[in-house]
Amino acid sequence: MNITEIKDILATSFKKEVECRELEIRPSEIRNILLSLSGKVEDKGYLLIGVSRQNNAYKIVGILDRFNMKEIIDQAINVPDLDGVEYIIDTIDGKKICAICVQASTKKETRTEEDHFSEKIFDDLMAACLKLQRNVTFSHTSEDQRNDFIRDILETSGYSSGYEVRDQTRQGKSATGKNSGEVDLLVYRKGRPISVIEALNLTSLDSAYLSKHIDKIFTYDTAGNRINYILSYVTITDFSGFWDKYINFVTNYKYPFPLKNIDTQVQDNYDYSDLRYLITSHNRNGYHTMLYHICVKMQQ
Repeated sequence: MNITEIKDILATSFKKEVECRELEIRPSEIRNILLSLSGKVEDKGYLLIGVSRQNNAYKIVGILDRFNMKEIIDQAINVPDLDGVEYIIDTIDGKKICAICVQASTKKETRTEEDHFSEKIFDDLMAACLKLQRNVTFSHTSEDQRNDFIRDILETSGYSSGYEVRDQTRQGKSATGKNSGEVDLLVYRKGRPISVIEALNLTSLDSAYLSKHIDKIFTYDTAGNRINYILSYVTITDFSGFWDKYINFVTNYKYPFPLKNIDTQVQDNYDYSDLRYLITSHNRNGYHTMLYHICVKMQQ
């Protein structure tokens, strides 16, 4: 691997074999990304640190010199499960980047039933969002009307997939902590809650309103689900600008449970300009949980 190879990658459109991070200096997280890459690529994958993805293109942001990337990467790859790893630390256009290449794992990735089930719910929710988005009837409607549409589609999918959707179930404490309140949608499987879907209408990045809904998810999820969803119905002209602001907001937000990582490079199978999502990972009492942030640009 050399800098010319990396420049060639940066000159192409986004590929699923390439993961980008503007900054990642935690050896454990770098190791996890590389392990994930090695398990899903057919040949080899790349992790580019100091690089971001914007509008299906790569942007070099650079790494500050004060970070000892060699020491960090050496610690990250010093595990037996990572074979054939090589990396370079170099500069492009005067900005330092770190590129790590990992070979495909010879071991097959073990996916649990829960992994497949979580993926199915997510796919069903994204399919419902696409249908909502192209239905002009919902261009200027209330949050409840949009939720009803999403619920109806998920209910139909759930019958064949083994999950149940309940609408505005009384659960947990309200935002004031005094009385029980309503969540938008609850997903159940075999009688137990597995996901909360909280939705809101946005015409701008209303930080106070968004904060209220984010906190509401963590408050109402009294058990600690592995995956929850916050779904924003966004009516705005500059959706790309809104998305950049959204990423900045959720990156710096003070969550009820510590933020471990934020993944903005997860557009596999849903690489749309007007439907975007990211994942924030949290440490909830020693357990790894995820909040999927989905933003749908509504017709105007």
